[in-house]
Amino acid sequence: MGSTATEPHLSSAFVWMETNRRLDSAIAESKAALLLLTARLERLDEHGSRGVDLLRVEVKNLREDMTTHEKTHEEAAEQAREAAKEQRIARRWLIGVVVALIVPMYPLLGWLVTRGQS
Repeated sequence: MGSTATEPHLSSAFVWMETNRRLDSAIAESKAALLLLTARLERLDEHGSRGVDLLRVEVKNLREDMTTHEKTHEEAAEQAREAAKEQRIARRWLIGVVVALIVPMYPLLGWLVTRGQS
């Protein structure tokens, strides 16, 4: 069917140029997006293996901190056990001294009681 006054006639050269222009534009946009993605990927690689090496360092530091904390905790527990042991020994000595001072008074009390009865 022929072209009418309402339909513009497009020459094949115009269609080719327009298609070529759109493809060039799409290719340019794709190249820009690819460059952006490449830049982002390189930034991720700055810390090695997409940041996994950084995580390894953090986990290593955490492990060292936990080891230090456990060692400190064990030392504090050992000091607490030693202090409790020393307190038990001191308490036993105190009880022994008090008993040693009171026991000799029993004969004196017995003598006083018997003397008061006579």
